[in-house]
Amino acid sequence: MKGKVPEDVKPFYERFNTEDPNNPEGEASKKALEEEGAAKKKAKANKKELKKNNAKKKKAGDDEGGGKEDLKLGSSEVITKFDDFYDEWKLEWDQKDESNNQEQKHDIAKTKEIVMPSLQDQFKQDVDEMIKIELENMRTLSGAK
Repeated sequence: MKGKVPEDVKPFYERFNTEDPNNPEGEASKKALEEEGAAKKKAKANKKELKKNNAKKKKAGDDEGGGKEDLKLGSSEVITKFDDFYDEWKLEWDQKDESNNQEQKHDIAKTKEIVMPSLQDQFKQDVDEMIKIELENMRTLSGAK
């Protein structure tokens, strides 16, 4: 590839994405992904079967003329989401000492943690666009198209 102007920036980012067949970690991750996919398929099939059985029971209940409604036990999606938010709050804010923050100024480290990934993505896109322009200029100057 020496002496040749690359067409795009993608090969630069993909140069380390090669898989090593002798890498046991790669095999383990593939196996884990396959098992996860199989588990998801099995769960989906079980869910369909459960739905089908519930439909049959409901239809049988309708034939009998007003069977009693099933009682649903367990936590709803809203409760589960609330629990997740509570856990997040407990980890990030519960143990935080705000006694010296009388003005209630923002947490600089937390702000950087939230904002930096989006800024880095934007910078990466901007630099990639500039590199594409430079590659096009190099191709034009070299006479290769």
